Amino acid sequence: MQLQLNRNATLGIGLSLITGTGFILLSFLMGKENAFLLLNIDLGPTSDFLFYIWANAGDGFIWIPAFALTLMYKKKFIPFLIATIVFSTIITQSSKQVFFKAENRPTAVITNASLIHKVPGIEIHTTNSFPSGHTATAFSLFLFCCFISAKKWIVPVGFAYALLGGYARIYVAQHFPIDVGTGILVAYCSILLSWVIHIHYFNK
Repeated sequence: MQLQLNRNATLGIGLSLITGTGFILLSFLMGKENAFLLLNIDLGPTSDFLFYIWANAGDGFIWIPAFALTLMYKKKFIPFLIATIVFSTIITQSSKQVFFKAENRPTAVITNASLIHKVPGIEIHTTNSFPSGHTATAFSLFLFCCFISAKKWIVPVGFAYALLGGYARIYVAQHFPIDVGTGILVAYCSILLSWVIHIHYFNK
């Protein structure tokens, strides 16, 4: 069985692995709290506004237009999309709710609240930090698009969308960098498992 990866899929995987590993390595080298404080720096009101919006880039609702567009233009990839959603959700939620349930979010770990930059209007959560589900969703969508399309703009636009979505979770004080990095790796695992199933059972 050949995985039959196109150029976009190969680039998307490479960028995701480098980025995810980078966030995780930074966390191990500096400590997850220090890595968070380094990236959670206040960039001003314009950035607050932009990341307030971008923090929702990985909300589950983005699968609705993705499903609709795939159904309209790339119907044969619907099983691949469904598998991606299922694997990403199962891995993320089982990690959050079962295996790493005790992992708290930055505001519950860093006792000096004055060190943390918070964006007005964002409801800060304190539990179920690891991994970042929003990041897993954003990167799963990015990689899904890379796998089903050969258009050259998919990689830079999709990667920017996913990366900013992941970074936004740090900027709005919802996640540590290690949560975001692991969320990216969850997306990588989800997309590969889904692609194997698609190639084996549905790519006739």
